[in-house]
Amino acid sequence: MSKGKFVRSVSTKVIKERGQHLERFLVTFLASVEAARPKASAEEDETDPDLTEKEMLSSLLFENNAGQELDRPNLKEPWTNPEASYMQLNGIIQYVLYLARSVFDVPVWMHQMIVTFAKIFGNSLETYLDYFINTKTEMLKSEQMVEHIMYLLRDVLFFDDDPPRTDAQKLERKEFAFQQMLKFFPSIVPKVLGEEKFYDGCKIVFDALQYPKLNKQLSYILLDIVIKEIFPELSDEDDVDEEASQYQEDHYEK
Repeated sequence: MSKGKFVRSVSTKVIKERGQHLERFLVTFLASVEAARPKASAEEDETDPDLTEKEMLSSLLFENNAGQELDRPNLKEPWTNPEASYMQLNGIIQYVLYLARSVFDVPVWMHQMIVTFAKIFGNSLETYLDYFINTKTEMLKSEQMVEHIMYLLRDVLFFDDDPPRTDAQKLERKEFAFQQMLKFFPSIVPKVLGEEKFYDGCKIVFDALQYPKLNKQLSYILLDIVIKEIFPELSDEDDVDEEASQYQEDHYEK
């Protein structure tokens, strides 16, 4: 039967049946005009959204910055309890006190001595350390050092033809850096703290500094600071946006 005759037969069928017993006819008619649905392939498996997200986050772009498992057994996962209370540290003295008590596990009497020393000489020591850090920072910002750093970045980004380091070379470099860290402290420090506590505390600090996610976030923060130093107008735009937001809030409150 041609399409034209089939279409004309629809009205004839409706008139003949007077609207009754048309369900089977309409089902057959719809099946004849609808496009055939593609059959599902038996080889296709249901996609696990969690697995897909994990595969995306573990790409070369994100590397280990997407909640992947740590590859260092002695470095614990960050504390994620939302009800936990966090200590706000301000100043180098408070950092030293926290490391001494929580990382190097110094005795109570030694911790009290450090606290007493900090209360007496804390302001003077903070002032000296601020001066020392500012002096070193100004040296890094000098014209010769900036030129040297720019040449180093150029060589690393555009002229780095050295082959990638092997696992053995990375391990050797890591061990060398850790030994240099141990030698940085005066010889009296491990004697006072104890050789084992000193080694374990330095190991915890060293592994924390190697944590990929923390290093990436730190690099982002430093990059923001460098960009704002090079382009100070970006900071001015942020200030203007903050002033505009504050003006709108005050205006609508009134």
